[in-house]
Amino acid sequence: MKVSTLKTTTKERINTWLRSIKAKTGVALFVIIMGVLGLFGVYQYLNDESAKTKDLEELSSRTISRLAEQLVLPLWEVDNLWVRKIIKSEMSDKRIFAISVVAEGGIVEGLERNADWQLVDVKNDISGDYIHKTMDVFREEEKIGSVKLWITKQFMHAELKREAWELLLAVTVFSAICIFIVSGMLHRFVIQPVNHILGIAEAIAEGEYEQEIKIEQKDEIGILGRGFNSMQAKIRQREAERDRYEIKLRDSEQALRSLSENSPDVIVRHDREGRYIYINPKFEQINHLKAEQVYGKKPSELSSDLAPQDDGFTNKLMQAMDSGTITKADLSWIKDGKLVYWYVRIVPELDAHGDVVSALAIWSDITERKQAEKELHDSEELLRTTLENAPVVLYRLDSEGVFQLSMGTGLAKLGFKPGEVVGQSIFELYKDFPDIAANHRDALAGKAGRYTAEVSGIHFDSSIIPLMDEENKVRAVIGVAVDITDKKRAEDELLRLKDSLEEKVQQRTAELVLARDAAETANKAKSVFLANMSHELRTPLNAILGFSSMMRKDPLLPEHQQQNIDIINRSGEHLLSLINDVLEMAKIEAGRMQLQNAPFDLGSVVRDITDMMTIRAKSKGLQLVLEQSSQFPRYIAGDEARMRQILINLLSNAIKYTHEGSVTLRLWVEQKKLPRLQIEVEDTGIGMTPDDQKHIFESFMQLGKQVEHTGTGLGLAITRQFVQMMGGKISLDSTPGKGSVFLIDLPLIEVQESEIPNQNQSDRGDVIGLAPGQGEYRILIVEDQRENQLLLTRLMEVIGCKVKLAENGEQGIELFKSWKPHLIWMDRRMPVMDGMEATRRIRKLPEGKEVKIVAVTASAFGEQRDEMLNAGMNDYVRKPYQAGEVYECLSKHLGVKYLYQDASVSREQEVILTSEMFEALPETLCSEIVRALESLDIKRIEAVIGQVAEYDEALQKKLNQLAKNFDYPIILHALRKDSR
Repeated sequence: MKVSTLKTTTKERINTWLRSIKAKTGVALFVIIMGVLGLFGVYQYLNDESAKTKDLEELSSRTISRLAEQLVLPLWEVDNLWVRKIIKSEMSDKRIFAISVVAEGGIVEGLERNADWQLVDVKNDISGDYIHKTMDVFREEEKIGSVKLWITKQFMHAELKREAWELLLAVTVFSAICIFIVSGMLHRFVIQPVNHILGIAEAIAEGEYEQEIKIEQKDEIGILGRGFNSMQAKIRQREAERDRYEIKLRDSEQALRSLSENSPDVIVRHDREGRYIYINPKFEQINHLKAEQVYGKKPSELSSDLAPQDDGFTNKLMQAMDSGTITKADLSWIKDGKLVYWYVRIVPELDAHGDVVSALAIWSDITERKQAEKELHDSEELLRTTLENAPVVLYRLDSEGVFQLSMGTGLAKLGFKPGEVVGQSIFELYKDFPDIAANHRDALAGKAGRYTAEVSGIHFDSSIIPLMDEENKVRAVIGVAVDITDKKRAEDELLRLKDSLEEKVQQRTAELVLARDAAETANKAKSVFLANMSHELRTPLNAILGFSSMMRKDPLLPEHQQQNIDIINRSGEHLLSLINDVLEMAKIEAGRMQLQNAPFDLGSVVRDITDMMTIRAKSKGLQLVLEQSSQFPRYIAGDEARMRQILINLLSNAIKYTHEGSVTLRLWVEQKKLPRLQIEVEDTGIGMTPDDQKHIFESFMQLGKQVEHTGTGLGLAITRQFVQMMGGKISLDSTPGKGSVFLIDLPLIEVQESEIPNQNQSDRGDVIGLAPGQGEYRILIVEDQRENQLLLTRLMEVIGCKVKLAENGEQGIELFKSWKPHLIWMDRRMPVMDGMEATRRIRKLPEGKEVKIVAVTASAFGEQRDEMLNAGMNDYVRKPYQAGEVYECLSKHLGVKYLYQDASVSREQEVILTSEMFEALPETLCSEIVRALESLDIKRIEAVIGQVAEYDEALQKKLNQLAKNFDYPIILHALRKDSR
């Protein structure tokens, strides 16, 4: 029974009981005295319509309020059956004509009385002489429905009259008899306890269940009070149980929802007809469907491509619903060309009457398990087949040493068939082999072992392993025996050969020691030879190139002498290139080549080399192209000098062996595990035969008789060595008559622009002296070669430095002590005392730590730089050196600033030389100048420019100056703008 119903019933019982108490007490005297007044009051009340209407209003208000409180939970749970029970309970009061309840979802429940005073379903329109009340029902401020109440006025009036007359008669009769007897007792034992009970009843009606009725009487009122207390305790218990149940229900629903939504299985619910009424996210995920696309449909009404679907599932579903028992099944079908296996569990769901109303189906994808089972079966089959055909003997013994299993082709060598020994004891079978029996007894005692044995002329290497049970006792023994007869024979043969081999090894070792000593001696001699050759060749070349360069700058030198000096200079440069190639290869072979790893500007290197090679290409009528699609990082880390040499070698060769067409340079980055720099040089030259391609990277290799032989044939050999030292590789693809493609693949390390050291500016022109405002610098030259003394002296005196000479290290030390120079040019190899020893001694002198000492060396080995720096030198320059290198070294260590001859002139020319300047020249002369510049023929260029003096001497001087500096592009640019 609901709490609200219990409250109403209790109050009605109290009222009825009080009325009977009043009748029993017989307050007759009170009735006689008050009878007239009572009759008059009853008469007035029965004829006072407003009073009766007010009572009806109060009755209807209390009743409908009580109904609203009782209907909260049933309306929230949409429990129509419970709503109907509450209405029936209230309709027991015949003053109520009809009750109607409406839920927010549109559900209607209600009863009314018909003509026969029976309860029937409420009609849509109720009219008549009734009091009508409507009240909304709320749960936590949310409206969940409304209740309507009709009370019959006529019935209520008659009831009120009857009750009034009964009350009047009872009061009159009973009070007359018992008023003096029970008035005191009534007040003490009835009225007070009843008032107390009524107060508790009101508290219960308001939902307060904590107050107790404290009545010690043993009569009906005491029993009623104790009943109230018991009722309150049960109500409190039921309320607590309901709260706990609701919490558990919410937690259970939340857990079930979370489990369903996060389940890796497909979970669906079907109604009694098999239609979908719930699907979890897994179903939506694998089928790309939403719930609204599936709900209300049967499995057969969905696409056959959806998963999980199967004809057998529908039968299993109906079977589970009909039987009311859980059904399981393995189902499979092909989806998207793949065989899929599912394990399905169908759980019927029952209503309160035990009827199946729906079913929950859980689909688990067991494809991987099925595949694993198949793979396991296949592997077991493979293992069994392998073991049966393996060249071994595999067996298993029980705890008594009896064969349980035997397999392997090795059984045949022992004279047995597979399984023939099963059931026999190993100790009986091999009783004549005590070692075998002893090892197996040890295994049966729990000790694994390995042994070799010879049976019937066959050598076996056997391993035996005991298998232990849960009590750590041997339950079986596994044994494997491998035929090692051939191995034993080979070991015997090896032992026989070992003795003779050791003797040969000792003899050969002695020979190798002698050969190693000879090779080391030869290598040292080679290094000494290279050092000497470097010094002896580079020293005279230093003088030749140095003095020829200085002579070329003399403006008073006759033109024919200028041409001779140019020939000397070009020949010296060519000789230096040949010497460098030979020495580079020698250093590589000697293992003395060292790569530098420093940040540099790859874009600048590529630009400089293409600018330089463009002139050579145009001289042959070729086009040198840097492909525009080339994308490569500008700033990288590596050996800049070697990278320049690689590009120069490849482009020089391409131009050398190409007579028409073009040479193309490409660079890009290949993204692999680590980035790689790709460099490709393609030409349209003579190409190479497959035989030439095999040998093209060998030293001193040149292409047959197809071109004029120039150079040493070391360029590509050196290039390949450099590429390999950098951790890269070079490849060639060539077709005779069509051209060649060289591809270089190098590791790439990118750097930031800020890591690139400041580069020397090469466009400032020749040094002609010291900038004003500087002091006088004292320079000491320690050099034994007369030519190099003169060259360095001239370079120092040109800029206004004071110079003194010493021919060996001892003289240099004495001059340092007396003259205190700012900087010493120190030759490395000299008689009497070399530069290394002289430097060490100078550094030990009191003022020797401050002086700057720069080594001047002709050594081919750049790695000797560390040796010289360790001796105390500040820097070094290598012979043959350029004047710019010498002056740059002075600026670096002494902070010297210079005046430059051509810097202002070059800038002026860039600004002043315009196309308008050629307007005074004939068109034929302008065309002849263009053709002469494009031919790169120096004599032709000088002759044509000489003709310009007839029209404009100032223009002729500017063109001469540009031509001497090989600034042909500036002249051509201005002429082509003036093309008429």
